[in-house]
Amino acid sequence: MQLTLLAIVIVACLPAFGDGEITARTSYYKERATRVVQPMIDASFETTDTSTVDAHFLVDAITSASAASGSTGTPFSEKRYEAGGRASNEFTNVFTGGVSGKYSTEPDYQSWFVGINGAFSLAEDNFVLNLSLGASFDSIDDSGINNPMAEVQEESLQSYLGSVAVTQLVSKIAAVSLTYDFTTVNGYQANLYRVVPAGGIFVPERVPDQRFRHAIFGQYKLYVRPAKATLITGYRFYFDSWNVQAHTPSFRWIQELGDSLLHFRFRYHQQRRADFHQDRYVSSSEVFLTDDEKLSSFNGYTLGTKLVLQLSDIGFKGRLGHASGIVNVDYVMQNNRFGDAIAASVGLTLPFGDDAVD
Repeated sequence: MQLTLLAIVIVACLPAFGDGEITARTSYYKERATRVVQPMIDASFETTDTSTVDAHFLVDAITSASAASGSTGTPFSEKRYEAGGRASNEFTNVFTGGVSGKYSTEPDYQSWFVGINGAFSLAEDNFVLNLSLGASFDSIDDSGINNPMAEVQEESLQSYLGSVAVTQLVSKIAAVSLTYDFTTVNGYQANLYRVVPAGGIFVPERVPDQRFRHAIFGQYKLYVRPAKATLITGYRFYFDSWNVQAHTPSFRWIQELGDSLLHFRFRYHQQRRADFHQDRYVSSSEVFLTDDEKLSSFNGYTLGTKLVLQLSDIGFKGRLGHASGIVNVDYVMQNNRFGDAIAASVGLTLPFGDDAVD
C-alpha cells in the first residue's frame, strides 16, 4: 500500500517527462522453510521520441529456517535491497540499442551488474535479432555467523553472460523464436554457511570454482482469432559443466476480456543432478561435496494464473481508466526438500503524460 501511494505521488510529480508508466507491486513467496516478501516499484518513460528509460527499486524481506542460509539452522530474517535501470534508444529504423545496470546489497552479499544489448529489425520487422552481453561482480562474506572470535571469511564471484535471440513471423498470427544463453561463472560458488554430512562429520561445502552454463529456449506464439486469445508454447533445455541437465516445457493461454487479459500457465521441470552431488557422502575427503538441493535430481510442476485488469473495463474514466491492476498466483509442486511453494503478487500500473488523459 505504501509503494502504491508513492507511485501516485511520483506520477503527480512527473509532468515534465514524456509518456510513461509507473508500477507498484508486492510479491510473496512461501515454501517449506523460507518466506520472501518483495515490494517493488518501477517506472518507464520516454525521454525523447526515440529514447526510453526504465528504473526499479525493490526490497526482499527474507525469513528462513534453512541451514543453507544460517550457521545454526535457526530462523533468521534479513533484507536485500536492489536498484537498477535501463536506457535504450532507437538509432535507426533497423537498430535499437541499450545499456543496463543494477546493484543489490544484503548484510553478507553485494552484487553489481552491467549489460548492453542491441536489437536489429529486418525484413520489414518480420525478423528480429537480439544480442546481449552482461557481467556481474559479487562479493560474499560469512558475517552472518556473528562469531566475534572468528575472522570473517570473504570471497568473490564473477559472471559473464551472452545471449542471442531470433524471432521470425511465420504468418500474420504466428511467430517462432529461438534463444541461446551462455554464462561463465568464476569464483566462490559454495555457500559459506552450508555444511555437508560426510564420513560421520560435518565439513564445509566444496564445489568447483568454475561453471559454464548453457540454455536453449524455443517458443511458438499463435493468435487464436475465434477465441480472441494467444497460445504460447515453449521448451527450454539447460546444461552445464557440472553435468546438471534440465528439460522445461511450458504452456500459456492468454485470454482477452475486453481490454483486460487473463493468463493461464503450466510448466514442467525435470532436472538431473550435478555429477558430484550425492545423497550421502561416505568420506569427507571427497574433492567436492554439496548439500545444495538445487544441484539434486528433482522434478516439479507449476500451475499459475494472472489477471491484468484494465480499470476502464470496470467503469473508471480519465487517468485511472488507463491504469491497470495485476493479480498473479502460481502454485509449485516439487519433489525435493523445498517442498511445494506458492508465489503471488499484486500490483497497480499508473500511466502519466498525454496518453494517460482522455
